[in-house]
Amino acid sequence: MFKRLNTGGEKLSEQEIRNSTIRILDAKFNEFIVRLSKDENFGICTSTLTEEKLSEKYNEELVLRFFAFKNNKKNYKHDVSDFMTKYMEEVSDPIKDVTFDYATEEAIF
Repeated sequence: MFKRLNTGGEKLSEQEIRNSTIRILDAKFNEFIVRLSKDENFGICTSTLTEEKLSEKYNEELVLRFFAFKNNKKNYKHDVSDFMTKYMEEVSDPIKDVTFDYATEEAIF
C-alpha cells in the first residue's frame, strides 16, 4: 500500500521505500544497514556521493547491494532493485529461515 501511495509530492528513492516497508517485518537488518552506512571507512569510500544521493539514502543502498550480491548472487537475474528488495525482505522476515550472522557480516564489511 505504501508503494502505491508514493505518487504525490517528491518521489521516494527505492531505498527509502525499502526502509519504510521492510521495517514492518523486522527493523534489525534495516538498522544494521543504516549503521554501517555511517561507518567512517565506508564514508571515506563514498565521499564523492552528492548531497542528493545521500538524501536518497544511496549510501544505504550500497551497503545493501554489498550484502545482497555477497550472500545471494545466485538469485540475481537482471533487475537490481527488485533483487535487493527481495533480499532485504528475506533477511528481515522472521518467518523465513534466512541466516544472517550480524557480527560476522559486519567484520567482513
